[in-house]
Formats: sequence, C-alpha cells, structure tokens
Amino acid sequence: MEGLLHRLILAAASADPFSEAMRELLVEPASQMGADKVTLLALKPDMSELEVVFSGYPLDMGRRFRLDEAPGYIREAVTSGSTIHISDPRSDPRVEKDEIEWRRFESLTSVPLTAYGEMVGVLILYYPERTELDPGSEKLIQAIAALAALRLEKLRWDEERRALEWRIEEVRIDCPLTGLYNMRFFRRRLEEEVSRALRYNRPLSLIIFDIDGLDEINAAYGRPVGDLVLVEFAKILKYASRISDVAARYMGDEFALLAVETGPKGARALAERLVDLLKRRRIAELDVELTVTCCAGTASMPSPHIFSHDGLLNAAYKALSEAKSIGRGAVASFEEL
Repeated sequence: MEGLLHRLILAAASADPFSEAMRELLVEPASQMGADKVTLLALKPDMSELEVVFSGYPLDMGRRFRLDEAPGYIREAVTSGSTIHISDPRSDPRVEKDEIEWRRFESLTSVPLTAYGEMVGVLILYYPERTELDPGSEKLIQAIAALAALRLEKLRWDEERRALEWRIEEVRIDCPLTGLYNMRFFRRRLEEEVSRALRYNRPLSLIIFDIDGLDEINAAYGRPVGDLVLVEFAKILKYASRISDVAARYMGDEFALLAVETGPKGARALAERLVDLLKRRRIAELDVELTVTCCAGTASMPSPHIFSHDGLLNAAYKALSEAKSIGRGAVASFEEL
C-alpha cells in the first residue's frame, strides 16, 4: 500500500502531460479495486458546467454538459460533497438505464474532488461487477481523489497562465528577442503612415531586409548564433533609423523599416548603408566569428502603382525578390524594376 501511494504521489507531482499522469494516477489503482473504467470531470469555478478531461470511454473525451443536466450520481457528489457508491445501479434512480447499457458497468463510485477548499471536479470509477465499497478501498479512493484534485487544479492554473500569456502577446508590440516592434504593431503603423502619405501627398518608403543564409548559420552553429545575428542587425536598425522611422522584425529572418518623409533615392541610399553596416559588422561571440550579409528591397510612394499599405508592402517584396536573385548583399528598388 505504501509503495502504491508513493507511486501515486510521484505521478501527481510529475511534469508528464496531463493524460499520461492521469493514466498512472487513476487507471492502475482503480483496476486494483476492481474498476475497469475511470472518468475524471473538471468543474468550472462557478459550478455551472462539467468537462470530461480523462476517461476510459474515448467518446466521452472533451464532452461538456451543465451540472443540472448531469446524471444524478454526479450532481449529488458535487452538491453534497460526499462520496456516492452505487452497488445496484439498475434499481437506483440516480442512474439512467441506457447509460448502464452503453457503459457496461454493474456498480460505480462517484467522488467529489476538492483542492484548497474549492470543488474542482468529480472522479467516477465504473466496475464490471456488483461491488461493495469496503473501508480500505474507500480510503484509497479518497487518497487518489485528493491527488487527482491537486493535479486538476494545476491543469486549471496552467490553462489560466497560458490564456494570460496569449492576452499579453495580443497586446505586446515588440519582439522579445530583438526589442524592435513586432509584425502586428508594424502593420498597424504601416496602415497609419500610408493613409497619412496618401492624404497629404507626402513621401513614404518601405525597406524590407532579409538576412542571407540564416538557416545555414542555424544549422552550422546552432540557434543561439542565429539569434545573435538577428540581435546584431536589430542594433544596426536602431542605430541608423530616425525617431520618426518605424523599425520592426517582420517575419523570421526578415526586418522592415518604414522611413517617413523619404523618397526613392533616400530609401535606396538608406538601404545600401544598412546593408553595408551589417557586412562590416563582425560577429565574434559564442566562440564563432562570422561576416553576415543581407539583401534589401525598397518601395516608395507617391507612386502611380501603389494605392494602399498592401500595395506598398507587395512592391517592397517584389524589390526584395529581385535583390535576392542578384546575390548576397544586393539592394533593389521597385521603381527600377
């Protein structure tokens, strides 16, 4: 018994995925008590809804239902806070007869789960034979239920933490690695600046940079070195851009620079300067010494071919594609295509 409890505690505290931990925590001890199926239900904090988060019945997984629509043996376990054992479900009004047929059980135990004083779920053991709950089995079930409740609460905390991280990411405007603006914020600024340029007929340029051979650098030296290359180019962009410009890490190995009040000649000169600065920057950290290059494509407005922010972006990408076809360290302008 002590050995089993020790294994159960380790399973509850493990970093294994939830389903694997529950399989070890619930299935083996349940089978020792004669149960061949186990179902674990998570209860919403407002106690209005239940969700099947682990079950020996595959069709149950992910199913949600309101507490007031749940079978009587589940509702009673939640509302009373007491373990419910039904040794003769066919004569018990808390069990639907069609459920007995499709689940194929002859007795069950429904256990409320509490963690830190709050009801968090219900554990149900289904037995293929009519079974009475002896004191020893009841103690073991209570121990399993306590550990399952803690793991269930951890699952809830993890989900809340991930949801918070997603919300933070939604409002975040910078790239965590480089400190430049991220793509979402950059596109918003791009729309604003293009709208202003069109309204007042002012010059605006977009430069897209692509680091040459970053995949090869990652493969040869490892991701930390590739990340260092991105950080170094971000430093160059910050150093060379004006306060009114908008610099961003756009996608993967691509960077974008929105240069306000800048026409085609100024954009090309700026792009060539930044490309040259990277070429002359020697990266000698992490026991690696590298010379890195990048290509750049520029596009500017007012232009007879550009009428929107997407138009400006597409034009810059066309120029970038031309630069990459020329070779490493090349610069191309949409106006010259």
